Amino acid sequence: MIDMKMLMVVLVLAVLTCGSQALAQTAPTVIYLAGDSTMAQKTADKRPETGWGEYLQNQFDHAKIKIENHAQNGRSTKSFIDEGLWQNIVGKLRKGDYVFIEFGHNDEKSEDPKRYAAPRTDYRNNLIKFVTEVRSKQAFPVLLTPVVRRRFNEKGEFFDTHGEYPAVVREVAAEYKVPLIDMQRKSQALVSSLGVEDSKKLFLILKAGENPNYPNGNDDNTHFAPFGAEQMARLAADGIREAKIDLAKYLIKDDGEDFHSRLLPAPGNGGLRLDNYWVWCGSVIKGDDGKYHMFASRWPNATPFSPYWLTNSEIVHAVSSTPEGPYEFNDVALPPRGAEFWDGQMTHNPAIRKSGDTYLLYYTGTTYKGQRPSATNPVGETDALKLEAHQGERIGLATSKSPYGPWKRLDKPILDVVPNSWEQYLVSNAAPVILKDGRVMLYYKGVEKLRVNAIGLAIADCPTCEYKRVSNQPLNMGIGAEDPFIWQEDGKFKALMLDTDRRYSPDKEIFYAVSDDGRHWRVPRNSIAVSRKILWADGSTKKMNSTERPHVLIENGKPTHVFFATGETINGKRYTWNMVIPLKR
Repeated sequence: MIDMKMLMVVLVLAVLTCGSQALAQTAPTVIYLAGDSTMAQKTADKRPETGWGEYLQNQFDHAKIKIENHAQNGRSTKSFIDEGLWQNIVGKLRKGDYVFIEFGHNDEKSEDPKRYAAPRTDYRNNLIKFVTEVRSKQAFPVLLTPVVRRRFNEKGEFFDTHGEYPAVVREVAAEYKVPLIDMQRKSQALVSSLGVEDSKKLFLILKAGENPNYPNGNDDNTHFAPFGAEQMARLAADGIREAKIDLAKYLIKDDGEDFHSRLLPAPGNGGLRLDNYWVWCGSVIKGDDGKYHMFASRWPNATPFSPYWLTNSEIVHAVSSTPEGPYEFNDVALPPRGAEFWDGQMTHNPAIRKSGDTYLLYYTGTTYKGQRPSATNPVGETDALKLEAHQGERIGLATSKSPYGPWKRLDKPILDVVPNSWEQYLVSNAAPVILKDGRVMLYYKGVEKLRVNAIGLAIADCPTCEYKRVSNQPLNMGIGAEDPFIWQEDGKFKALMLDTDRRYSPDKEIFYAVSDDGRHWRVPRNSIAVSRKILWADGSTKKMNSTERPHVLIENGKPTHVFFATGETINGKRYTWNMVIPLKR
């Protein structure tokens, strides 16, 4: 007779074994990063300094590859071993994992016995140790030469500072048949091509007062700004392809998408300008009357732009017979309605959509105690009232059967903050996508604390239904971004966002991203969608003060125009308005 207890034990073991095998098959391959500060993760007090290893994850399919960044500031091959950092990696390795190894900057420091590793002896031997110990775990080592420092002589010619160290890496890679990514040559080519001045945008070079972490400025020609880190991560991805490492099949495919190439010259009299007002945040829809309706933010320019946008903005409605405009003011759509309401003192960031026969006006609102500020009742950037208004920012919804109103506001925000999370401080910048089945995918900006932005996603069964977050983490493409606009085109989700962290452009411009499912995003190599340098219809070009808050007009399922907030300085006075650029069809 069969022993039923024994049978059950066998069955349980079989299930566990199969389950563990399935888990092993589906678990992503891990790439461990071993290196120094040029690769390492940075802390908030060091931003905007960025290690290029921080941006490597977005070069890969997240479902297939996981990056574990073990690089540490100030380490050499010697100190990385002596401090147990190397053993931490070896102890975690599984069959099939990878270790990317890049050292050199600190091995060179002969004055420091704790870090110095002579290139032809200790440095070489340490690299060989790394290779053999990784292979002993049936994992794969990859050697990288050290990225360059920014150095030019009096003639403007680049020179390298790494001496023999890159050559030793190449020799060990060849002798031990290890894949090589020659970051030294790749980064040298990039820095040299940019030249003395333009190469500065790759590195942590800041003017006094430009960043609160560096009040006296910074002149660091070794460590990277976000833009430089992104470029280095791309060079590493190129190196993976060139070395024909098996990981290459998991790199994000760039289909050559380029939103910027769709831009036509901008009409000089297009968009919306209002005398005596700052104008920002334009969102446009074609109404049932055949006209184009722009909803925008405005506040008096008798006061400074900031922080009065936060305390005094109201959403207005303007109309044009053409999408280009010019748009004419029609009415105030969402005026102040009293400090007792959650949105009673300020409305901002309009996003106009339509579902069925109902117009949907998503917006940011806030309130605060006391009178609204003015030129005679000023508010400062650090005043308690300003901070109260900032921390009160939430996302609301108003509805109407007509773009002319009246608008019915909800008594509560449709999206609130989440305590003790990445979005615990405020939520704003609503970017809804109305799906064919009536559901809403609501993209938005969340802030943990001032200056730390990210993009999240919540979904509702209908515009006025409960919005439920899809994750307790922000989207991969939205770290350091804000002002999202999302649309569907050719079976894909597409996005424009403001590059707040200057990762894709040192000029804080609007970048482009693409997704198959609206949740996992990739940024094409042609990242910048709308730059600050504008080509006008008269053939002239001009670099504007800003390009922010993008909105794309969709007609018959195709983008026809891109709107965004901009500004310029004329005779020492700053002006802002919402401008428009037609798109190739």
